[in-house]
Amino acid sequence: MTQQHLTTGPPRGRSRGAVVTFLAAVLALLVSSCGAGVQTEVTTAPTPEAEPASDGYYIQDLGTSTLGPAFDRNAWRLLLHETGETEDASTWRYPSRTALEAGPEAELRVPDNELYSFLDAEPGDHVWVLSETEGGDTPALSFSVQSPEAHSSIDTAVTFLLTAVEGPGTLTTYTQSAESDPEPLWDSREAFPQSMGLEVGGETSVNWVFTKPGVYHAQLAVRAELLDGSEFSDTQVISFSVGDNPNGERALRTQWDGPAAASYFHAAEGDTADPGRDWIDITLLASAIGLALILLTVLMTVTLRTLRRGRRPAQPPTEEREYDHTI
Repeated sequence: MTQQHLTTGPPRGRSRGAVVTFLAAVLALLVSSCGAGVQTEVTTAPTPEAEPASDGYYIQDLGTSTLGPAFDRNAWRLLLHETGETEDASTWRYPSRTALEAGPEAELRVPDNELYSFLDAEPGDHVWVLSETEGGDTPALSFSVQSPEAHSSIDTAVTFLLTAVEGPGTLTTYTQSAESDPEPLWDSREAFPQSMGLEVGGETSVNWVFTKPGVYHAQLAVRAELLDGSEFSDTQVISFSVGDNPNGERALRTQWDGPAAASYFHAAEGDTADPGRDWIDITLLASAIGLALILLTVLMTVTLRTLRRGRRPAQPPTEEREYDHTI
């Protein structure tokens, strides 16, 4: 026969302040460990501030426009600059509110020349081209870094990126001067993002080639470092309508179904950082907060039960009871 001693009595009460302090420490640790990877873009207002861009929708079927960084409504943005005969006649517009039309005048045949083999078309096939030639029968769309605030605030160079394309065919861009062969730039068949660098004060004329008629949407981004050491990036979607009967209004009404805008500051060629890392960090942060809330709920439940037990009527002093236990 052996004797077994059992101790009875209420559990020891816990300090509510100590539990709350512990929970706050756990939550802060989880948030700080995951939130450290989330990057926040900082912009610095240049002087003088640029005129705000036009809020209206616009359909362009002729004339020349350029895409480039400009300071608008206290933020750096990728804007479309429609040039006029005079500086006062020029207008800044939002690419997402603009559609370019390329009608029958833009329809060309692919030449029987190996220099154009990079196009997703065979010699003799019909394609639609927004030519880089100014004053032609189609709109011309180029890239530039020539806004006054860009000259005074951006450090050295700007990176333009093609981040996604939607449309019935392939979109290809290339550059070509009178003295040189065509140089492929972007191709919607290739992996995104695709980049191009341009120095402050520079401009690059571009040919836009569409292999099938219809509505296209191109998601474009711009990124740069400012002279004060901060950085910025902006993503916009511009629309095109090509074919015998282009319809810019339909292009503007068509919903963009591609990826959401994101920061592509680390997406330049040769940069080892992952352009999707920001979104991964945000997901981890949200998961950590959710886990912390679950842990908080469980611990608070345990704490409340403990506190209720502590409020029960006082029990007699703990005593030892002896039981016989026969093996």
